[in-house]
Amino acid sequence: MRLNWFTPLPPARTDIARFSTALLPALRARTEVSLWTDQAHWEDKLETKCRIVHFAPEKVSWPELHGSDLSIYNIGNNHDFHSGIWQLSQQMPGIVILHDLCLQHLFGGYYLRVRKDRNTYIWQMARYYGEAGRRIAQSFAAGACSTESLAISYPLTSLALEGALGVVVHTRAAFETVTRMSHRPVLYAPLPYQPSSTQTRGRWDELRRQHPRPHKIVVFGYLGPNRRLDSILRALSELPEKRHFRLCIYGPIWDPENVRRLIRGYSLNAMVEVHGYVEDLDREIADAAVALNLRYPTMGEASGSQLRLWDHAIPTMVTKTGWYDSLPGDAVLFVRPDSEVEDIRAGLQSLLSDPAALSRLGEKGRHILDTEHTPAQYATALAALIPLALRESPRTAALSLADRVGRDLKRWAPRFASGGWPDHFAEVIESLVPRGNSSAAG
Repeated sequence: MRLNWFTPLPPARTDIARFSTALLPALRARTEVSLWTDQAHWEDKLETKCRIVHFAPEKVSWPELHGSDLSIYNIGNNHDFHSGIWQLSQQMPGIVILHDLCLQHLFGGYYLRVRKDRNTYIWQMARYYGEAGRRIAQSFAAGACSTESLAISYPLTSLALEGALGVVVHTRAAFETVTRMSHRPVLYAPLPYQPSSTQTRGRWDELRRQHPRPHKIVVFGYLGPNRRLDSILRALSELPEKRHFRLCIYGPIWDPENVRRLIRGYSLNAMVEVHGYVEDLDREIADAAVALNLRYPTMGEASGSQLRLWDHAIPTMVTKTGWYDSLPGDAVLFVRPDSEVEDIRAGLQSLLSDPAALSRLGEKGRHILDTEHTPAQYATALAALIPLALRESPRTAALSLADRVGRDLKRWAPRFASGGWPDHFAEVIESLVPRGNSSAAG
């Protein structure tokens, strides 16, 4: 079996690049893999591990692409990394690995920023969400509402899956959602992570045992509005024991000037450090006493950042929502969306009153990482999906066509829609293919 694997690659600043490189040895043990990327540059050492093909969506070597048995597309919510991959997935059907369930950032960014094509964005929203979708898309394109306000109600997940032969998701909630909305084979497999060596973990553990003062709190990643920096800063400002802590923020911030204003407004300049992107994040967070990995609203993703924190065995506070809500209560500390400031303060106070109990959260998380998130388990589950997706591809294509006929006729022929003709055409197409359920939880 030969696979085309479409993905961002290091040094791209995304956990999906880390995901693909961690998974690569396990994939290569089972199949022949070519990595495809639209990046101009990637780490030289990758060339020694795998064949790498550079592509542009508008200029692809079709003979080279068809030389493999199947293409697999990693699609996430950042248009900088995934719009080219999505474009090609529309031209060449394959398996989609869906890293986020809500994809407004991807498609809003692609249509409005990359293509400057307001009309097509509005048209796509109307295709999937009718007149309500059209109105909210017009408002968004005019700058009258935020991406976050659209993401949950208008996720555009189906647009990412058009043409897909199968889908892989990393949360049980995403599995249930995609299974309900799609005729494609769907696989749930826990997000994989390549753990660090015993020696490296030992160094990290020793740094934490030294109990540096003040206690270091870390927040990192792409820090958009849903990462709750405003609530974190407010909680610190209201914490009577705040002199015992310092907050270190790593990664690009959606609105850095607003965050700086909040820091000044809460008089936190002496205890908050904003570092931006750092090359060696593992070194920077190794001595952290606690991490804040909040996401509200969540975009339906599993968290590579959380797995990284568990690799370090760092105790973590997470929002009690989405995938994070499914985590064991003895592996994380929950922050309720309607009580963020209160719960953050209580979590930090528990670090001072019972540090051993908080440390056990990180140890439990590391155990979960080592037993449930291995690359070998993921590659085995994916290998089982591939023949199923190929076998089901004629049925998948027919049912996708039925969906598209019904949706597009309702848009283009509203006079017929009231008479039920689009649904009738879709039912005729569906009647020509056998029924069945090809979904599986790994």
